[in-house]
Amino acid sequence: MQVEAEKGEKEGYDEGKEEEERDEEEEKKGKERMKKNWKKENGRREKSWQKEKKRKKKKSKKEKKWKKCKWKKENNRKKKKKWKNEKKRRNKKQWKERG
Repeated sequence: MQVEAEKGEKEGYDEGKEEEERDEEEEKKGKERMKKNWKKENGRREKSWQKEKKRKKKKSKKEKKWKKCKWKKENNRKKKKKWKNEKKRRNKKQWKERG
């Protein structure tokens, strides 16, 4: 009888352990699901955030390009003016020397 009682206690104890283990496994699975869902949501958010970042980057690149072009155009205008003025001066000197 004592042997049977001990077996019963052991079996009951084992059953309790099994239930606890099941509960722990279910909790782990639940946590994993939560993590996956969280990652999915955050992944979506990150993607939109990345798209926004790319848009801003493109915009800034275009602005830089435009500024650079504007700067080049202004410099070219200045160079042309200098060149024309020098040409005029040379012509005046030549006319004075001739005349």
